[in-house]
Amino acid sequence: MRHDTSLGAVCSQLLSAEDLQISEKVVKALSAGPIVTQIVIMQRQAAIRIYSNQQLLLSDITPILHDFAFVVVDEVTYTVPADARVIYVCRFNLQIDDLQAFKKAKHNIEMVMTDSLLGKTFSSCHIYSLVYKQNLTLRQVTLLRAFIEFINQAVASINFDTILHTVTRYDQLSNLLLHYFSARFKPDVEERKSQVSEIEALIEEAVKAVPDIVDDRILKLLVAMLRSIVRTNYFLEREAIAFKLDMAAFSEHLVGIQPRIEAFVYHYDFRGLHLRMGPISRGGLRWSERYDDYRSEIRSLMLTQEGKNAIIIPDGAKGGFVIDRPKQEITAELFTAVYSRFIDSLLDLIDSVEGESIQRDARIVAYDDEDTYFVVAADKGTARMSDTANAIARKRGYWLGDAFASGGSNGYDHKALG
Repeated sequence: MRHDTSLGAVCSQLLSAEDLQISEKVVKALSAGPIVTQIVIMQRQAAIRIYSNQQLLLSDITPILHDFAFVVVDEVTYTVPADARVIYVCRFNLQIDDLQAFKKAKHNIEMVMTDSLLGKTFSSCHIYSLVYKQNLTLRQVTLLRAFIEFINQAVASINFDTILHTVTRYDQLSNLLLHYFSARFKPDVEERKSQVSEIEALIEEAVKAVPDIVDDRILKLLVAMLRSIVRTNYFLEREAIAFKLDMAAFSEHLVGIQPRIEAFVYHYDFRGLHLRMGPISRGGLRWSERYDDYRSEIRSLMLTQEGKNAIIIPDGAKGGFVIDRPKQEITAELFTAVYSRFIDSLLDLIDSVEGESIQRDARIVAYDDEDTYFVVAADKGTARMSDTANAIARKRGYWLGDAFASGGSNGYDHKALG
């Protein structure tokens, strides 16, 4: 038996007529943005087609597919002419174990895949598998990533990869933690108290069934952390996700003297936190380069500041952030954008004052008392940023205005003012 080895015959095995047809919707989308992802579902297989205006590298695409936990059967890259230009196409044929889950998550997979290739997400991470397994949005997996990062920084005896393994292994329970978070903080939730209690009971039962002692500990830490959160800006739809914790209860899981109030900020470009020993505290913000243990650095500096502040005001504070970009890519513009987003995120968690009334965004659900006194100062790497911080405070209508960040051009000095 002779096989047809002509070029046309070989090409027909690689590409179908459908592969060479690009819809007007995709062409239009590529006029607005450089990359479009499209999923095609067949009987027992699925294909992901990635359309782009410029050729993409397989080395950039395949790690993301791996993070989704996809099994790639084969791949073909080709070009299609459209409207006097060339469109690049990468098609990946996938072997899908749970076709129903894949169909359900189709839209979110397409969106997250595109955003990942555009660099609008955090670095490669297996938490993307929850987009497929639990139909989570990019924002939801980013929130889970923020939880993992907080525990990783706060609890020295557990590392990031171990926490991530637990979160992805128990994907249904991780989704339940997100529901718990939403029940507590989503605005306008009806019968909030009963919803929270119901989900708490489900989580408790699910954790009881976990056989591994390490997984059990991590899941209990996540639950304790969620119970300690008193505010979040998550439902303000900001790019950076921030939450504030009352550390009184959570500190029992930690070693050494801990802050009373902690704010954590997560963005795909940076991570940061602010620690306060009390509601009336003062201390600087620094640009840290200790990516693995920046919380340890900042906590140590907060304790030092606590001693320095003994003759000024009762309590010390310290904040800082790391920028998740190579040093050579951190321009003045990027640094200002990161610093500004960090300041904005921290102020999302703080009340303001107007006359005799407390001002708070109506979408913020707060479980703590009024929190109106929040000031910052320059520190390592932020010496020239006080004017930027004060400009943000004024724009937001924060009651301290130019007294928010000391060291600005208007010359407010918190030490002198007491």
